[in-house]
Amino acid sequence: MNAWSEFWKGLIIVSLVCFALLSVFVMIGGFRDVFAMFRRIDRQHEQSGRGASKPEQAPPSEPGA
Repeated sequence: MNAWSEFWKGLIIVSLVCFALLSVFVMIGGFRDVFAMFRRIDRQHEQSGRGASKPEQAPPSEPGA
């Protein structure tokens, strides 16, 4: 009976290690994709003339209004 518990214990540990490694790889790839998406959006805004580098200013308010 002890052999089966050791077998399942080892199998669960190996499964958890594989899951952890796969999760790290997926997170790294996901972060890279998100950063690439933001860079692409910035480039598209710059090409269309709506760059985020120049924030729009509100028009000055009139003194009597």
